[in-house]
Amino acid sequence: METIIPQAQTIEYLSKMKLRDIFPESIYSLNNNNQNKLDIKLDDDKNDNNNNINVKKESYSEMFTSMNDNKSAPNYKLEKNVKDKIKILQNNIINCIYSYNNILLISNNNELKFYDISDNFELYGSIKIPGYDKNILCLTCTEINNILYGVIGGEFSSIHVIDILSIQELTGYQLIGHKNKVYQLEFHPYNNNLLLSASKDCTVRLWNFKRPELLVIFGGPNSFESDVLCIDWNSEGEYFVGSGVDCVVRIYKIDELIQNCIDLSMNKKKVKTLLKSLPYFSCNDIHDNLIDCIKYNNRFIISKSVDGIIKEWLPFQDKNGQNSFFLINIFVFNTKQLILGIKFCFVEDNIIVGNEMGQIFLFNKRQTEMNKEVNNHHFFQNNYTQVVNVNDRNEDILLKNINYNSFYNLLFFGGNNGEVYIYKLINDSNK
Repeated sequence: METIIPQAQTIEYLSKMKLRDIFPESIYSLNNNNQNKLDIKLDDDKNDNNNNINVKKESYSEMFTSMNDNKSAPNYKLEKNVKDKIKILQNNIINCIYSYNNILLISNNNELKFYDISDNFELYGSIKIPGYDKNILCLTCTEINNILYGVIGGEFSSIHVIDILSIQELTGYQLIGHKNKVYQLEFHPYNNNLLLSASKDCTVRLWNFKRPELLVIFGGPNSFESDVLCIDWNSEGEYFVGSGVDCVVRIYKIDELIQNCIDLSMNKKKVKTLLKSLPYFSCNDIHDNLIDCIKYNNRFIISKSVDGIIKEWLPFQDKNGQNSFFLINIFVFNTKQLILGIKFCFVEDNIIVGNEMGQIFLFNKRQTEMNKEVNNHHFFQNNYTQVVNVNDRNEDILLKNINYNSFYNLLFFGGNNGEVYIYKLINDSNK
């Protein structure tokens, strides 16, 4: 089934079939312990034969041995880089970090600084948004026609564009439309002209970045009811997910009407901004607290709430047509209080996140332990495989921002003390 939300599927069907996408071994433990064989009948329109599949059941010990060996679950670790940190300013909060190839962008207050990763993180420029004293809260980059653009949002409602190589703002490229703070910016995975923005004004907006032009407003009745803190495209760019202060996760689909609007705009024809209110999927019982970070993992979603709980889950509709979710995995890290805005990073099968005590937690989601059944959901409790203290003096340092550079295999963590900490993600299994 190709759709992101399996239609008319029951929890029983999901538990028997869909979990095999992630945990091909552990699916057998969802059945009766005394049963030696599991007969699963495929109920899929694409299977003309409707054959039965006989699956041999493994013991718990065999299952976890196969899941946790080095072949099926490589043991990744965080290791300090040779240059282990960048000092920006004393006791100055790092608002956001973004890296692109050999360029590292770091913002504090309303200033954006440019570093060269290949040249020992040498500072080679900085820029302030003219006429604004308000903080930068989010940034991203894209490359179009060999020009590298930096896109900035924040406490100012307009979205600003910078030519990174010349370090100057392109004043004619401002994206104007939001009525309040902009919290996150995400480019489409295949079309660099399409940009999503999430805002305190209770909307997500889709822009033709290059023109620039506002294409779609996702908001209004039956939509976001408060600040939208986090968004993410799925890998194909056919859907995006968003959530925030109202604790509701919503998925929107780029339907035919929206795609027609995009196509017209890409062909340089004037379009009328669409208003899209009703989401394709919505669910309000995934987290009990504000959701401030959310990511797609293929057809599954990984979301984090301010209470230090990260969940991996599959959206679906039950046999009554009601939106629901199937819980796959739970990741819990230490936190003293509810902290808004701590981001996590998802790299292959690893989830990396910081806290307000100067600690970094590494989870390998393949290394799981079966937990009990809760509300008819079988789920897996995942314990962190490594915890790192960024400061030897064990000082409390809030690590809200994180960015991964795949080119150099480096992770950057921004602290509220004006420092950015640098770590490598290495495969310790090869040692």
